[in-house]
Amino acid sequence: MKSYDDRSAESRELKVYIDNDYNLYKQRYEPMVDNQMKKLGKSIYNPILAEKMWKYLADEGAKKYQKEFGGSNLFSPADRREVAEMLRDDFEDRMRNEGFMRKDGKPTEKAIKHAMTRAQKEKAKRKKKNTMPRSRHFR
Repeated sequence: MKSYDDRSAESRELKVYIDNDYNLYKQRYEPMVDNQMKKLGKSIYNPILAEKMWKYLADEGAKKYQKEFGGSNLFSPADRREVAEMLRDDFEDRMRNEGFMRKDGKPTEKAIKHAMTRAQKEKAKRKKKNTMPRSRHFR
């Protein structure tokens, strides 16, 4: 993993733009994070495919940046791939910090619970309730 300072100026500029654009954050970034969190909890998270998904956000950010500030082809495909890698690294760091991912990249119990549907959560709750030992007072 490259450090932030080792990246090109263009990729850093695009990353900062994406991080600070409210519409990109609300409409693209948050749903992508939720999607990846569910994949992590289901143990089907793949960092290579995740980077490909983050590239869609980098491409969208590049288009929006170009539309807002003008110019053409400001960000090369290599710059956008670098931004996708940075976004993936940020996501993985966030998941580790919030307790969803262990250092080895495996999901924690918290991530597994987050990925469960409502029906799965209710089923697990019923199962837990049935396996709890009964108190002497109720026998």
